[in-house]
Amino acid sequence: MKALKNFKKFSDVKIGPFASVVLEKMGSTTVFDDYKAHYDLLNPALTAFNAAYSLSKGGTREQIEDKRSKKKALIDVLEMLCDDVNFVAKGRKEILLLSGFHFNQDGSDSSVKLTPIERLQINYTKNLGVFGISYKFQRSVASGLVVFSMENKSLDPALPYFSKPINKSKEQVDLGIRSGVVSIKLILYGKLGDTVESVTYEIPISKIGI
Repeated sequence: MKALKNFKKFSDVKIGPFASVVLEKMGSTTVFDDYKAHYDLLNPALTAFNAAYSLSKGGTREQIEDKRSKKKALIDVLEMLCDDVNFVAKGRKEILLLSGFHFNQDGSDSSVKLTPIERLQINYTKNLGVFGISYKFQRSVASGLVVFSMENKSLDPALPYFSKPINKSKEQVDLGIRSGVVSIKLILYGKLGDTVESVTYEIPISKIGI
């Protein structure tokens, strides 16, 4: 098993959320601390890309070129971190799962393209702001991401949003929000570099008064 560099083919829309997952996952463990100098480059590169991407939408030729440059810089950092992860993991799945990178399964190349998300459920739990999220299992899913915001109602990737990784087809996710109405959707990343996403839902944080 090894972490994959399939992110090199990701579109402008996909690369930001993917990098956010790597940023959160690798920052939540001490396993990769020997490469903290490399990890510390990720947040500035991601922030710079997101800003350039936002300006490039309907922007000038110079702004579009700047976005391309910032995307390349972000990919360069991700490539370096991917190499770090593989050096540390040495094929161990439990380490690869901590990185946020997609990885192949037992050397298999039999993965197929993802199909549209089915049976997606976003359910309340006994804990405020924590939702039980489930969907029909797909063997080719490498990782998932719950994207949400209270202000960015359409979850436009060029505008601010929050995200939480989801590693199983059934999992509880704490959004860290305790009141109001949240826009939320699920993005799945495939082992072949493809992605699928759900429609955007608007859900009250509390079911009281619904």
